[in-house]
Amino acid sequence: RGLYDLAWVARMLDWAEDASLSSAGRATFLASSALALDPIVARGGHAEPHGREAIAQLASRQQTAHDRLLGALGETGIRVVDWSALGPGARAELRELYCKELFPLVMPQASGPAHPFPRVSSLSLNLLVAYRAGRVRPLEYARIKVPRTHSASRFLAVPSAPASWVPIESIIAGNLDLLLPGARVEACTAFRPTRSSRPGVACHGPIVRLEVAPERPEVLCAALARILHFDASRIETAGFLGVEDWETVADALPRR
Repeated sequence: RGLYDLAWVARMLDWAEDASLSSAGRATFLASSALALDPIVARGGHAEPHGREAIAQLASRQQTAHDRLLGALGETGIRVVDWSALGPGARAELRELYCKELFPLVMPQASGPAHPFPRVSSLSLNLLVAYRAGRVRPLEYARIKVPRTHSASRFLAVPSAPASWVPIESIIAGNLDLLLPGARVEACTAFRPTRSSRPGVACHGPIVRLEVAPERPEVLCAALARILHFDASRIETAGFLGVEDWETVADALPRR
């Protein structure tokens, strides 16, 4: 079954990379490849030598297909941009929209001696923030779960430029002053854990894969490894975390 499942993921990536398909179709197949690959990892596919290599190759193909999808969207006028690339006007617009639509759904969870790190659910998208509450205060950490609801898409469009889409984790990271008022943010990164789903393993099984965003500050990678009891040498870098989320916006993409 394992080889068949891996072959099916590869086939969906073939379709995701097919330039003759619409952007909507390619996004759907890309998301489906992630929805099929994640359970393979959770079932222990990483533990087998041939499975580990095949999964790594498929994950690399996913990111390549994702980059090509962004290129195809760019040709239609849709741009996916980071908060840091926005001008002051666009930032002000998105900050107002964020406060109305997302801020009530976002809650930082601090970690410290009196506050154990919260349980992080499998396949959730999160931010880890290193900050100081005062100039001479020790470094503290907070986890922010990126909301995923029916009403919260993975992207928000700039109101005055609706073809410019900004990932919501980038918007949250760009407005941490609202969540941690008065704090000095030292570093921030996105991360996504995959927990074991093998038979007989508790619903919150051990983490078998830990993905972080490309910037991956070492102080945060070390903190994640310590807090989540994960081998730091096995932390993986992914260009876009949570590729499956493209399924939620496929209907808004060009169909030809």
